[in-house]
Amino acid sequence: MKCSLILSGDELLKGKTRDSHLKFIASSLHSLGHTVVEASICPDNPSLLLERITQYSAISELIIMTGGLGPTSDDHTSSVIADFFKVPLEFNEEAWTHCCKVFQRRGVTDIPEVNRKQAYLPQSSETIPNPKGTALGIWMSSPSVTLCALPGVPSELEPMWNESVVPKITSASDLKEFEEICIDTIGIGESKLQNTLIPLEKELCPYSIPLHYQAHLGYVTISVLLPLNAPIHLKPLIHTFFKEHFSHNIFCEAPTPFLDQVQNAFKNYGLLVLDEVGISDFVSLHSVLPRFVSLQGELSSLLPLQKTYLLKEDPSQLITLYILKERISLNLPLSLKTPLTKSVLTHLGWKQEDSQWVYPTRRYSHVMYFSLGCLIKILSL
Repeated sequence: MKCSLILSGDELLKGKTRDSHLKFIASSLHSLGHTVVEASICPDNPSLLLERITQYSAISELIIMTGGLGPTSDDHTSSVIADFFKVPLEFNEEAWTHCCKVFQRRGVTDIPEVNRKQAYLPQSSETIPNPKGTALGIWMSSPSVTLCALPGVPSELEPMWNESVVPKITSASDLKEFEEICIDTIGIGESKLQNTLIPLEKELCPYSIPLHYQAHLGYVTISVLLPLNAPIHLKPLIHTFFKEHFSHNIFCEAPTPFLDQVQNAFKNYGLLVLDEVGISDFVSLHSVLPRFVSLQGELSSLLPLQKTYLLKEDPSQLITLYILKERISLNLPLSLKTPLTKSVLTHLGWKQEDSQWVYPTRRYSHVMYFSLGCLIKILSL
């Protein structure tokens, strides 16, 4: 299903509010097998909003709008949706009852009259439950396009999306459009990768299947969106090509990029999710590693750390890192012998051997640093 996003709000265009909706919604749609073809930020201007909806309705089956469902004079989403579908706004008793209950939960009995605006919804539209705020979401369809409107507050939008919108999207479109192949490589630059991949790109060109490159700090992700109706020989062709040309550079080969896997491992335990910006803090660990890590092994001197600082107040919390010729290994303190640690290290490619965690080669120093960063993060929770 082709989807578009409209993020409304003058505060976004003025830089007063940081947008988090595009990444959240687009990644969710992507994981469901749908394609985001357009996304934009639009000011709180009803004419421009209507123009943008009309534009996107020509290229999308689903349009998601965020913001503009509040009670103030600059909130226009409900009326713009009504104009697009050429229906009137009508007072929705369910929406007003919900709004009143939210105020009562907050100890407010004298409900401001302006909030009645949030109960006027496009005629024949469905409501989307909002467990945290006063504004219900809107779901409305025509034969050619469906429009979904959600509040702009992230703490309201995200549970509404996960609990109500995703099931609606799934039931409306049972079939995924594509399968994604993600391959994370290390030790080789983006330009050299692309040069080596030219023959594979030529093989995929007749089927209009491009390769997508994303350079991160220390590694590169290559992803392929393989249509489900693509010839069956293409998937093994892609995997074989990578194994033949990059066997020593691949450290994660899965439908989900390795960073997302680590994020999910943390999220599954209700912990802080790492993001792309924060990776540098975990890779540039020279200032904090000595407080947590003891270096051992014949090649330990190769790691750029000052051994004189390898001290910690509580030795039982020390991570011991062995750097040998053919591999690196970790001995973990008792406090790190947890299901979360096992999940994170497994995602990062470590293997458990008796009481140690082993990485088969010391070439991938980025993975080693990132792994240590994750462990230190767990220790500091």
